Amino acid sequence: MTENLKLFVLSWDELYTLLKELARSIRPEYRPEVIIGVARGGLVPARIAADLLDVPTIGTIGVAFYEDLGQRMRSPVITQLLNIPVEKKRVLVMDDIVDTGESLAIVAAELRGRVEKLRTATVFRKPWTRFTPDFSARETDAWVVFPWELRETVRKIGRKLLASGKTLPEVSNYLTLAGIEGQLARAFLEDLYGEPPP
Repeated sequence: MTENLKLFVLSWDELYTLLKELARSIRPEYRPEVIIGVARGGLVPARIAADLLDVPTIGTIGVAFYEDLGQRMRSPVITQLLNIPVEKKRVLVMDDIVDTGESLAIVAAELRGRVEKLRTATVFRKPWTRFTPDFSARETDAWVVFPWELRETVRKIGRKLLASGKTLPEVSNYLTLAGIEGQLARAFLEDLYGEPPP
């Protein structure tokens, strides 16, 4: 399954470019007073969007849906309650990606009725999502690897490939071909498995 997973490894520069595009599409239509980042993936995009949109107040809400790389739980659950008051505010909920849409839908349901106006935004959306965000920068069918989750991704892919009989050098090669910079992939593998791949 891991070897057939289509990965798109996103750089910090690519992420910032997409968030600038996203902010340009939001600004003429919506002026949020508060941005809520969906933890964990939406935290960094929420912070950058707050800067780009001149929004001084950021909050967080935690949702869990994935157990492992490409493996979802039955349904998402809120793991961290909203940490700031949003009553009668214009709110933008920000996440990194919308896949099935269930995570974003549960957050929107939690906030509706409490806020003056609610909009949602993601960096990426999957073509099959059942919850379409109000704003998104790109559509993709790939598993997007964001820059803040490189080590986590190397660990998950490495564990699966090693369990399937691949060697550490084969895992390192796979990660490099998938778009994770070779030296960085080898450093993470050495950190995680105690030996450097050749």
